[in-house]
Amino acid sequence: MLSRQFTKTFLRLVVSQARYLPKVPVYNFNTTPGKKILDVWDINKALYLELSDAIGGAYTCKQLAELLKENVHQMTDYQLSYAIYRIYNDEIPLDDHFYNVILPIVKEFVKNFDRNNNRALYQLIQHLGWLRVKDEGLWNLFEQKLLDEKLYRYIPTNELCKVAHALAEAGQGSKELFNAFERVFIKHRLNLGEEDIGFAREAFETRKFGSQLLFEVFRDPERNIQAIAAQQGEKPEHLKIGHH
Repeated sequence: MLSRQFTKTFLRLVVSQARYLPKVPVYNFNTTPGKKILDVWDINKALYLELSDAIGGAYTCKQLAELLKENVHQMTDYQLSYAIYRIYNDEIPLDDHFYNVILPIVKEFVKNFDRNNNRALYQLIQHLGWLRVKDEGLWNLFEQKLLDEKLYRYIPTNELCKVAHALAEAGQGSKELFNAFERVFIKHRLNLGEEDIGFAREAFETRKFGSQLLFEVFRDPERNIQAIAAQQGEKPEHLKIGHH
């Protein structure tokens, strides 16, 4: 475990003299060939740990912005989502450094996300949503990834409940996207815990979306769904759920 003194020293080094950090390996978001998002094993272990520890020791958006900006080509999506988590969890005030430096980096990463980046995707949506970040371009990008590219299919159902909740908190998420969430929640209703249902129900109530069938499922996920549908006059086609 790196010492606290080392963390402070390293953080000062990164913020004031980031040029001393080695720049390997390097990739470019603007090029098509090669790997777009680095994995942990693509980065020198010491460098990975030092950057992660520095992110953990930062306490302003300015410090985090400098860290991310100087290391954008040698960090993982996990480290990016960790930085956003720090802002959310530590209630770090959002400032110009957040909107002018950090968010553009987030967008550039998200543009290159695929199914292999599902963990970072749902964590970013959750924490940025709960922060109620105001940036329509960001939310349009998330919607594109979730709905158009169907990446919602690769997010665990309990995390998808939180994603829906975070989107609703930010006043985001189209009816079409929430319809996709509804199909997932109905299909996997028996896997939903009390907390999951709480997140999902509040999301649909906030956005004023969701069928009567869905809210019946939230009320009692173990009820026979065919019987519920029959009582409500639902057509069988309504219950056909695509693969998750």
